[in-house]
Amino acid sequence: MPPVSAPKFTRRGRTLLEGQVSRLITVAADGSNETLLLEADEVIEAPNWTPDGQHLIFNAGGELWRIPADGSGPCEKIDTAAIRNLN
Repeated sequence: MPPVSAPKFTRRGRTLLEGQVSRLITVAADGSNETLLLEADEVIEAPNWTPDGQHLIFNAGGELWRIPADGSGPCEKIDTAAIRNLN
């Protein structure tokens, strides 16, 4: 199944080699139920669960993003106001 979301990330210096992709995937503790949430041509860093377990927050392109942990919706950029270049 293709990922639900494919946002355009701002390039901030860290890049993948041509043809490489980053993938954000969830997997059950027993190794089953692999779900591809996002595939991108930008480095995806530091994914963390929200306290309620409903979303993952991650860094890409120097910005923070939120995506539903079940893959049911698109990525949303988190407004960090004056804080930029979070890598």
